[in-house]
Amino acid sequence: MGAAADPGFIVGRMRWLLGLTTIGLLAGAGLAWSAEDSGLAGILARVGVVLAAIWLAYPAVVDIDRRTIWLLALGVMVLILRPRAAVVVLPVIALFARTSKDRRRRADR
Repeated sequence: MGAAADPGFIVGRMRWLLGLTTIGLLAGAGLAWSAEDSGLAGILARVGVVLAAIWLAYPAVVDIDRRTIWLLALGVMVLILRPRAAVVVLPVIALFARTSKDRRRRADR
């Protein structure tokens, strides 16, 4: 089996690429800020920080259940449209993610 077919190899490459993209975005934010383009600098910095957080959590992120990802995406869309719904949406997502994680642990045993 070649290195390209090894899942660990692919995950490592993706994390490396994500880290490189994060560094590029944060460097671009610094350059945009020095050129006094605060709008672009703010966007690049925010996206860079979010990608940095994903980079840190990447080993755990690749193990997330597909249903949890879809629920999270739906929750984000609801929060964009109705920010006050956070009181209901965030606990539901947290509860579903927790039960999904427990269910997966029991299946691995």
